[in-house]
Amino acid sequence: MADALFTVEKLHLSLPDMTKKPLLGAAPRIEILKGLSFTLEEGAITGIVGESGSGKTSLGRTLIRLLKPDSGRIVFTGREIGTLSDDDLQPLRRDLQIIFQDPFSSLNPRKTVGAIISAPLALHGLANSRQRVAEALRQVGLPEGFASRYPHELSGGQRQRVGIARAVALKPRFILADEIVSGLDVSSQAQILDLLMTLRAQMNFTMAFISHDLSVVRRLCDRVIVMRQGEIVEDADTAALFDRPQHAYTRLLRDCIPLPEVSHGWLKES
Repeated sequence: MADALFTVEKLHLSLPDMTKKPLLGAAPRIEILKGLSFTLEEGAITGIVGESGSGKTSLGRTLIRLLKPDSGRIVFTGREIGTLSDDDLQPLRRDLQIIFQDPFSSLNPRKTVGAIISAPLALHGLANSRQRVAEALRQVGLPEGFASRYPHELSGGQRQRVGIARAVALKPRFILADEIVSGLDVSSQAQILDLLMTLRAQMNFTMAFISHDLSVVRRLCDRVIVMRQGEIVEDADTAALFDRPQHAYTRLLRDCIPLPEVSHGWLKES
């Protein structure tokens, strides 16, 4: 069994309910995550699935400390990070990267691809940024010449590759991928999934892959965490979860979404 990169214990998170914000005072808070406990094994891709509002995106952002938990422990590489200040987190940010759902809104339209990828390199004081940008573009299957292009000149799939390049350029230990193929056509989805599997094999990073699409999760992930209303209802190896789901909600998700067959690296509807 692989070592745990993350160990999470009794994680609670609440956020302000802005739909009920009073004229004076603070908005009431909604409990989003309700005492979650799990581990993420080093080098594995773990799917986090559930319907809209299940808390999966909030969980991902809490893991990389874009959100601060109310209570509980988040242990990353043996260090408790759940209570760290922003200043104390800064040295760890290089190892905690995110690929966003919308590859257009997450890329600065006024900057070239090269500037977008090199910005976090400069932030973390890494030298040879031009060389690293070229290497990152090659890793995601884009020509080096794309460094001079702007996001609006790229297709959706190419923009998502730039988002992936920005994350992998830092050679992180952990990447959070938040619904990153949901806006792509089936062909582009398949290519991005192939790319992620290739990069994981080359770089041995750990990934949490958030998705509502069980067919995508089935193909990509080693393990799946199923969430419902802020709680984990099932956590199992992918094959076991799809073949022998233990929870009624997992069975419902599996039975309601058409699952593809995998044929020669591409998705084919069954």
